[in-house]
Amino acid sequence: MIRFTFNKTVFLSLILTIICCGAFANAFTAQEKEIADLQIKRLPPTAFPILPPKIVANLQSRGCTIPQQHGRDPMNVVRGAFLKKHQIDWAVLCSINRASSLLVFWGGSDENVSEISEAYPDKAWLQGSEDGIFYERIINVIGKKEIMEYYPCFEGRRKAPPIDHEGIEDVWDGKTSSVYYYYQGKWLIGGSCNPH
Repeated sequence: MIRFTFNKTVFLSLILTIICCGAFANAFTAQEKEIADLQIKRLPPTAFPILPPKIVANLQSRGCTIPQQHGRDPMNVVRGAFLKKHQIDWAVLCSINRASSLLVFWGGSDENVSEISEAYPDKAWLQGSEDGIFYERIINVIGKKEIMEYYPCFEGRRKAPPIDHEGIEDVWDGKTSSVYYYYQGKWLIGGSCNPH
């Protein structure tokens, strides 16, 4: 099993970004945000017919639902080659008790699963507008070009590795994002920044 190693620096950066970017927090009460959290649309794994049945069963056994960005579903289930070319892997945003982690099912196996981001409250990904407060977290598959755009901001790396498979982009829409790229047995993590 491939495991995620918790990285305190990246986690603290994410927290600071959420705090800094969450300017809307003062515009809404805690009760309003709690109500918005309860109203996030969370779909059952069975709502994604593209998912292999074994992965659906695994997600169900964990108690996962898949949170949806406001007005755009189904989403937050993606497939890509996250380990090597020509291998189909699946990434799923799994919400349990209103906190989501990012799971990767290697090779479509329900027995080889990585948790590459710790569970974090779904309400941390809310954004406010004149129309209300909505959930705005999205995961995407990204290729070499996009990975290299992020690479100047990958933690602790001065030189990019060979990019020969895909990565996962974890987006707080309109605010910030992180990229995960698997290399030599571990996840390299990059965040949005201004490298120039």
